[in-house]
Amino acid sequence: MECEKAGSGSIGLNRKIFNELLKTNADEGRYRIVDVASAIPYFSLSGEEEKKQWYCDGLHFTKNGYEKVARLVIDVIRQRM
Repeated sequence: MECEKAGSGSIGLNRKIFNELLKTNADEGRYRIVDVASAIPYFSLSGEEEKKQWYCDGLHFTKNGYEKVARLVIDVIRQRM
């Protein structure tokens, strides 16, 4: 199955814009965010690690990736309780 990677073309640009908007609104106190990009740094993963964490489109996580995100979210929630 061929996929357009999220780091290329309009998908990568839209991801960057969307993430910046999320951070700006969170900084204004509208909501809290969990910085998944720091935990699973898409652009700096090795090819093998990328395959473990990301589906071929680079936009959706694999089962392993979603499990890592879930652990991260749970950790943040526990810290704030």
